[in-house]
Amino acid sequence: PGLSKPGLTNLVHLKFYDGAKDRIVGLGHFRLSFFKKLRLSFPDLCKIADLPRGTQLLLFEEVKPGEIRKLDSEWTLKYAGLGPGDIICFQVKPDGYDGMSRYQRGKFPSVVSFFGRKAK
Repeated sequence: PGLSKPGLTNLVHLKFYDGAKDRIVGLGHFRLSFFKKLRLSFPDLCKIADLPRGTQLLLFEEVKPGEIRKLDSEWTLKYAGLGPGDIICFQVKPDGYDGMSRYQRGKFPSVVSFFGRKAK
């Protein structure tokens, strides 16, 4: 019923960025453990997005329309400051990825560049 189970999980909304099609798709909501590392949710996120098991992902928080923050997969929801109803955007980690600077320069299609274009 509620958005969170105190001390256990939070209900977050999911969006998947498909770099090949340059689009974002809403995938509904998902309960994530408040205290487990975000990377431990990768198998579930892959299943929800119909990606092969073991696919490496990049995670972002949609703070507000047009404002995106990269999330470290080693963080927990608690450490990231994510709460009930927050939005997590994710995408496949592309070959050659070596950090956010190349994404911010538009070297690869990404959640960041997608929202940057939409905000203009």
